[in-house]
Amino acid sequence: LAESVIAILEPELVDAKLTTKENTLIAWATKQDHEAIQVSLDALSETLGESPNKTVKVIEELPAVLKMAEQMLAELTPSVTLLDVSMENRWVVWADEEGHQHLEKILNSLSEQLSADQADRSIKVYEIGQASVVSVETLLAQRIPGAVTLEAKADRLFIVASVDEHLEVKQLIDEL
Repeated sequence: LAESVIAILEPELVDAKLTTKENTLIAWATKQDHEAIQVSLDALSETLGESPNKTVKVIEELPAVLKMAEQMLAELTPSVTLLDVSMENRWVVWADEEGHQHLEKILNSLSEQLSADQADRSIKVYEIGQASVVSVETLLAQRIPGAVTLEAKADRLFIVASVDEHLEVKQLIDEL
């Protein structure tokens, strides 16, 4: 837990020196920073409890990427918990190693699809019913090349596209 607090707070508390010894957090900091550290420790203890196979990682990414990934998290990576630590462009993630790896895959995929000039793109989940995922993805690639499938499940697709492309995707899936 102490190492988790360091991972979360160190970027924010630039004047504080934080270290651990035998799962104890040692902080050389101002009174205000000590109070912030205590609040974080209390919140983490309450939120996380005892889970020896889970760890905390701080992830920095573009706000648009994080916003889209958050829409996918609950469905795709239920073992991942986002801790409520109000930091712009950063997430504090509590997960086992598999959860961290899956989240990293999602974020990398989103990062590849989004750039500063593509702020109009968003992610939507499409139910495809009995249609084959492979056939729907093939049709999408042929008819709407700008729409990108981030993740495919047996009966739904997670697609990043512009507003106009989403309309085309919906129409295509409705036709199937």
